[in-house]
Amino acid sequence: MVNNLVKLITVYLTQVDRCAQFFHRVFQAKIGVLAGRRTIPLELSKERGYNFVVLDSAAVLAARSKMGKVIAIANQKGGVGKTTTAMNLAAAMSLAGFRCLLIDVDPQANATSGLGLRKNLPNTILNALLNPRRATDVIVRHVTAKLDIIPSSRNLVNMTADLMDREAEGRLGQVVEYVEDSYDIIFVDCPPSLGFLTRNALKASDGVLIPIQCEYYAMEGLSEIVTAVGRTQGRGNKALEIRGILCTMYEAEVSLSREVAEEVKRHFPALTYKTRIPRDSALSEAPSFGKTIFDYDIRSRGARAYIELAREVINRG
Repeated sequence: MVNNLVKLITVYLTQVDRCAQFFHRVFQAKIGVLAGRRTIPLELSKERGYNFVVLDSAAVLAARSKMGKVIAIANQKGGVGKTTTAMNLAAAMSLAGFRCLLIDVDPQANATSGLGLRKNLPNTILNALLNPRRATDVIVRHVTAKLDIIPSSRNLVNMTADLMDREAEGRLGQVVEYVEDSYDIIFVDCPPSLGFLTRNALKASDGVLIPIQCEYYAMEGLSEIVTAVGRTQGRGNKALEIRGILCTMYEAEVSLSREVAEEVKRHFPALTYKTRIPRDSALSEAPSFGKTIFDYDIRSRGARAYIELAREVINRG
């Protein structure tokens, strides 16, 4: 019996040691990412399936000049992966060395809660829209890595009419002006509509990233957001460009999913990202724990996909 007990203790200690070594590697990897060293590939080990790339300040500035400063993540259709993409792309960029700000302008506040914050915070994007000079006061800093967030509020939907009475389609742009010098890139998570808040985001942005779910009605929704971008350009934001179209919830084994992805690529060959975000349970589960995919399951297919997307965004601009 004593021998069996010794064996059990030995096995237990071995497992503890393996876990400790694993988390030590993760910790050292993240420290390496955040240390700001010169550009290097950072191997996290083959079984985890991807590399981080650490960028020095010159490389960050060069990448930013290609990408633009403010990128809206928009599609008027709901359930296409806007918030998932906003959170995890911003987190991936921050791990690559960018100082990132995520602005949540969706009254559902899912990006806010998905990063572990309450949906009823006293200082939110609503306060900043009402008084852009308060923009820096509502930032929640370092929710993960180098990522900050301006949280949203459910009350935002009730205040839209008041904001519209104040020439407010330029309000988000004013908010950005007060905070942009502190960041390399700013992402805006838009609501599932082409209403006032999305128009505000498009007017404040240099580029728009359009996530689309690989389903039957994807092209119909895509045409509407492309039209909205053209309308915003005609109303004064000539700098606004579609930075890319991202296929989400992709299932390679499903013929419809493959067909939709290929159809999007055929119509928009220069705009469609090569990276396709897979349907992954870890991506669905992570927000319920208030975590990005990298904090929730760094080995998942979703984590690998968003690292590859970040790499593509950096390289393409």
